Amino acid sequence: MKKTILTLLLLTLFSTNTFALDSVESIVDSKAIRTLTFQLARTFKSRVDHFKVNSSDTLEMVKQYAVLAYGLEEARTFDFWENHETLEMDEPTLLGTLKTSVAVKEVSYEAPWIAKDPANPEEVRKLQHKIVDHVGLLILSGAEFGFDAHAQNGCAAATPYLLILDTKLQKVYGIDLHHCTQ
Repeated sequence: MKKTILTLLLLTLFSTNTFALDSVESIVDSKAIRTLTFQLARTFKSRVDHFKVNSSDTLEMVKQYAVLAYGLEEARTFDFWENHETLEMDEPTLLGTLKTSVAVKEVSYEAPWIAKDPANPEEVRKLQHKIVDHVGLLILSGAEFGFDAHAQNGCAAATPYLLILDTKLQKVYGIDLHHCTQ
């Protein structure tokens, strides 16, 4: 019964026809965050990095991610911020958590960078709505968010790197929102 009610709620909230009914129903199960993360990554034409951590505390999850991604010695040099107000990049020692409202805003700002025709406002608007739908469903599924301002992902410059935190399964997923095309 709860699954049916949540499915109807999700369909009502996100009625942009972005997701088919079977996709919405899959959101309700325990793999929702993983599924939605991979869908969001496809939108950004990006890979998903994933890390298993040993905490459900969001800031501790980001700290453990840093150790797994960069090694203990390098992670010791980082500053960790909680509930940061922007998706930082180009701050070589800054990682942290994001408020959910900031995650929605910052991720949707990346739409012009990935649009086929960034000069077409209608295409950018549709892409922004799709992105907001994905992030909204992640929030409804229990995801928390973070960022890695140190990530360069093969570039000589930092790129916006979103961390999606699954506190129940203790997993950190990373998506490069503006991956390097060099």
